[in-house]
Amino acid sequence: MNTFGRKFRVSIFGESHGELIGAVMDGVPAGLELSEQDFEQDILRRKSGAKGTTPRIEDDKPMIVSGIYEGHTTGAPLTIVFRNSNTRSQDYSLFEAMPRPGHADLTAALKWDDCQDPRGGGHFSGRITAALVAAGAICHSALKAKGILIGTHICRCAGVPDGEYELGGQPIEMKNGRATLLNSDTLAGSASNLLEELQNVVSFGIPLEDAITAVTITPARAVRLDDQIGSLSVGKCADLILLNSDLTLDSVYIDGNKI
Repeated sequence: MNTFGRKFRVSIFGESHGELIGAVMDGVPAGLELSEQDFEQDILRRKSGAKGTTPRIEDDKPMIVSGIYEGHTTGAPLTIVFRNSNTRSQDYSLFEAMPRPGHADLTAALKWDDCQDPRGGGHFSGRITAALVAAGAICHSALKAKGILIGTHICRCAGVPDGEYELGGQPIEMKNGRATLLNSDTLAGSASNLLEELQNVVSFGIPLEDAITAVTITPARAVRLDDQIGSLSVGKCADLILLNSDLTLDSVYIDGNKI
C-alpha cells in the first residue's frame, strides 16, 4: 500500500521518471503556519550529489498545491509535489529484462504483474523519499508548535563496529558507519561477472534470447557504444565468448583470436 498512518495519514504517489512525485497528508492540524521555505533545510539534507548518493541532481523545489491558505494550513488534505526534470529513461531499458540486485525491480514486476514503470525504479525509486521528507517536515512543524522536539543520533551502523571485514570475497573497511573497499573511497558491495549474471537471469525464468540481449546489445546501447560492440556484424569489435548448452564457459575470443 502507499498510505501510512491513522490519525495522520500520508499517501505517496508518482514515479521516478514521471512528470512529478508527491504526497497527500490528511490529518494536518488547521492553523499551522507553513510555507515552502519551511521544507528547505530537510530537503537539502537528503539532496543527492554527496559520496555514496546518486549522481542525479534535481531542483527538489516543493510546491504546495492544496490544504493551505494565506500562509496557514486549512485542515483539509495537504498536497505537496516535486517536479522531475533530470531523467535519462534510456539508461534503464536494460533492467526490463535484467532486474538490478539490491533494487526493487524484481519485486515491483512480481507485485504488479510486469505492469510497473521500470524507468529509474518507477514508484519504488529513492526519488519518492523527497515526498516522505516533506511529510516529516510538516510533522516536525506541528510538534514544534506544541513545544515537542525529537532528535536522533547514530552511534553504530547496524551494530557493526569500526574495523576490517570481508564482503563478497572483497576486503572492506567499516569506519564511522560507512563501509568502503579497503584503502579506497569506493562503497563496498558484492561483485559478480557477466556470465554469472546471465546465469542468474535465466534461472529467474527469463528466456535465454532476452537474457543474452540484456547483457549484450542493451548495455551497449545504454553507454552509446552499440555501433562498436554488443552484437555480431561486419565492422564491429570481434570480442566474444562461446557458451555450452548449460551456460558454462566454452571459449573466449579477443579481436577474433581464441585465447
